[in-house]
Amino acid sequence: MNFFFGIKSSIIESCLTIPKFQNFGKSNKELKIFEAFPQNNKWKINQVNCEENENFFLINNQIENNNFFFFS
Repeated sequence: MNFFFGIKSSIIESCLTIPKFQNFGKSNKELKIFEAFPQNNKWKINQVNCEENENFFLINNQIENNNFFFFS
């Protein structure tokens, strides 16, 4: 499992490009991306619907605040 974080503030906003392959080159076409964030002292986890291409997930507008992290 890999974790990814983005930053959003009044002066900076990040985008994430998350690979669908491992370091040794093996690609996983079944891979999905999830987001997790705390809400009312519990973790909320949702599958992320984002742009993607053959090799990467592209997370642009899904970073609502700094409480979110993404994992695959």
